[in-house]
Amino acid sequence: MIEEPVEDEETEEEPMEQDEQEGAGDPDDGDSSDSSDSSDHGSGGDDGDGDGDGDSQDHHAALLAKGWTMVIHFDLHGDANYHPKLDTLARRFHTRCTVQYCTEHWTHPDYIGFWETEAYIRERSRVCHIHRAISARTTRATAIRDAARQALVVNRDRHFADIAWEEDRYLPRRWSGQTICNIAAPLVVGNPRIRPTLACLAQINTDLDRVSDELDALRKAYLELAVENSMLKQQQGSHVEEVPLILAESPPRNHEDPNTGTNLDP
Repeated sequence: MIEEPVEDEETEEEPMEQDEQEGAGDPDDGDSSDSSDSSDHGSGGDDGDGDGDGDSQDHHAALLAKGWTMVIHFDLHGDANYHPKLDTLARRFHTRCTVQYCTEHWTHPDYIGFWETEAYIRERSRVCHIHRAISARTTRATAIRDAARQALVVNRDRHFADIAWEEDRYLPRRWSGQTICNIAAPLVVGNPRIRPTLACLAQINTDLDRVSDELDALRKAYLELAVENSMLKQQQGSHVEEVPLILAESPPRNHEDPNTGTNLDP
């Protein structure tokens, strides 16, 4: 079942209905705009997925039919890095602009839940662009961060001619609908440190996109296997043979550690 949307207190504007959105969706990018980046119509699709709005609705209908519940949340705030940069950039090129995140929280009594997020760039009550996170995530914060990142790299490319000489010059940018990102060439030719650093940044950004794609594929595979496992358990009855735990020689990294992160040297 779909529950009523849950809006945070800081949300000032009412979310726009899908049938009021203008422009053409970009199935590879999740970007919908008045400038019509793609000929496929709809509200956008997943990065690297190629699913249009119709496919997304079919997928959601299938989940609801299998006992999933979805609650919609709206946020006007995101992470401390991608969201402020996106908000600042969007406000420069859109009158009375707001960046809003529409997040669907999917839960099921038997399976691990997930969050799917779209970033809306709005002018007053009109949605100008929609950018969808590459993959569903296990927390609301990470889903919003992913959507903000996708929106930032695409809008940086859209307005790069006007912002090419600013302090964020070397942040990755990507043309809407494409999977290849670009990073600006070094301004200071005589500095031997800049180009290797940017080459490292390019590789890290590529790895991040590929890991996100893999995460999305693994999540979809998990959902399929979880359903098959549930059906097999029902066929076999309540008795399930326990499989002994085999410890690895080197314990895996603790993914639940709240201190996990990356720091810059002082």
